[in-house]
Amino acid sequence: MPTEKMSMRKIKNVLKLKSEGVGNREIARRLNISPGSVSNYLSRAKAAGLVWPLSDEWTEEKIYSLLFPVENNESSY
Repeated sequence: MPTEKMSMRKIKNVLKLKSEGVGNREIARRLNISPGSVSNYLSRAKAAGLVWPLSDEWTEEKIYSLLFPVENNESSY
């Protein structure tokens, strides 16, 4: 099942709250999202090297492209 993208504001809030030491379940409760979504976005952010605070130079498009890299669906047969 494809991951539904949440708003950039919520993504930034997830990163901010995590940097403040807030646990995943509490982040989920505060932002009204599932704990699984919190874990998913934190994993994607870690893999992309995103840390809070985000650079002012990074556009939303750049952040999304790092969180959701285009997958190569071509077969290598």
